[in-house]
Amino acid sequence: MSRHSHTDDLFAFGERVRTLREQRGMRQGELAAAAGISQSQLSRIEKGQASEPAYSLVRRLERELHCTNGELAGLLEETV
Repeated sequence: MSRHSHTDDLFAFGERVRTLREQRGMRQGELAAAAGISQSQLSRIEKGQASEPAYSLVRRLERELHCTNGELAGLLEETV
């Protein structure tokens, strides 16, 4: 069994956010505004450089990216 670190989970979460955003043709600024955060914070999230986001932010990102409930939260599940 592979051992995950908290950093790995944050990086995977950020990569998934970026992939979904790009698939939906959204700019960082658009998603950030819709989710109620700054563009710089979204950039740090996408790079895996931010601290673990609050659950409420994860849910807002899921909503704005039209994800299934828990799709993004599941990437952070082991660290919560």
